Amino acid sequence: MRIAQDHLGAYLASQAGVAYGQSLNREDLLKAITSFERAASPANGTNNPYRIPALENLALTADRLGDKARATKVYGELFALSKQSLDAKKDDASLEKR
Repeated sequence: MRIAQDHLGAYLASQAGVAYGQSLNREDLLKAITSFERAASPANGTNNPYRIPALENLALTADRLGDKARATKVYGELFALSKQSLDAKKDDASLEKR
């Protein structure tokens, strides 16, 4: 799998979000949120390597905008993803040796 081709849309949306997120302008921060939502979208596939960073940036940007409800929702989604990852690896004996 070549990430550059397989996840190009998610990558570009994530980078646009980072660029817009550097602004102090409310409209740019709203564009950043839209870009991060696009990058984290399930439409980009379940193995999208940009999903978690996009969600993290989405939560931070929403928090900067004062949208605490949206930030809290996204942080909850991140915690759920983290729990799923831990649960999936819980019985992996090779990880215990590290």
